[in-house]
Amino acid sequence: MQAIAEWGRPASEITHLVVATLTGVAIPGADVMLTKSLGLRPDVNRVMLYMLGCYAGVTALRVAKDLAENNPSSRILICCSELAAPTFRAPNEKFPYDLVGTALFGDGASGVIVGAQPQPRVERPLYEIEWVGEVLAPDSEKIIEGTLKLEGLQFYLDRTLPGLVSKHVGGFCRTALDNAPEKPNFNDVFWAVHSGGPAILNAVEEALQLHPEKLAASRHILKHYGNISASTVLFVLDELRKADSPADNQSNCEWGIAVAFGPGVTIEGALLKRCKQ
Repeated sequence: MQAIAEWGRPASEITHLVVATLTGVAIPGADVMLTKSLGLRPDVNRVMLYMLGCYAGVTALRVAKDLAENNPSSRILICCSELAAPTFRAPNEKFPYDLVGTALFGDGASGVIVGAQPQPRVERPLYEIEWVGEVLAPDSEKIIEGTLKLEGLQFYLDRTLPGLVSKHVGGFCRTALDNAPEKPNFNDVFWAVHSGGPAILNAVEEALQLHPEKLAASRHILKHYGNISASTVLFVLDELRKADSPADNQSNCEWGIAVAFGPGVTIEGALLKRCKQ
């Protein structure tokens, strides 16, 4: 409701709903429940992104971008909702990693409205989505696994994940930035990196040789909310918009990258632009 209120238009003008979640296995799903609870119109077009994991927030941006560009008058509401409770396990000497997951993962929900051709003096764009893409790291499907069992959702994260991210993130992000006309360097742009954990953020920072302040928003979200899966990168983008922007006084605009990592191993990212209002 907060996202709709800040948008400033009635909920009845939402034409599409994109929902990403790991939790809430039910029929009907979270998309139907949200349609009712948010007062969306019954003919809203719904898309469910289920069990994608931590990169689903960027996937939702990609789906919404495609919908908006093919339906210029549409307005797409993205909802990401994650709960850590289904992954909670009591301490067990046979499964020490469960304690790591309990300490790392958190609860969080986020909402974003995406559209094309914003109405002057009514809609205030925060970010422009210029490009979205993803890549699978070769032979990495066993690195992140989740199994739905009677007692809930059980996760496994291999300790080699940060190294794998470090190996592949540079090439992917260079491809993303090459879609900007200026082809900026890594330290010339803002960063919304998925707060997967301290080791993940350290791996990205070292691989891209980023100045420490570039990941300040991601580390802030990790400290205060933990890894909240698909919602995390949207939390980071919200944190970034509170800072002064853009940094480039000549063009009044600034390029940035939102990037997340999840099962597959999948790296998905978006090239963004934000301009002074």
